[in-house]
Amino acid sequence: MMSAVIRITFIILLVASINFVYAQEQIPQVTVKSLEGQSIQFNEVMIPGQITIVSFWATWCAPCKKS
Repeated sequence: MMSAVIRITFIILLVASINFVYAQEQIPQVTVKSLEGQSIQFNEVMIPGQITIVSFWATWCAPCKKS
């Protein structure tokens, strides 16, 4: 049992470190639609030095819409 926990922990740390190494410093220039139907570019809402959480979901996904 303990070895399974160690393996899972190792895999999580490995994936996190790979993600950290290859992460982009800036989000690419992307235009998306807001809930109101307006076109928005990420660079318009991103504030340098602040953390921004972006959540993508589908309109047909009931649990996604609920969250």
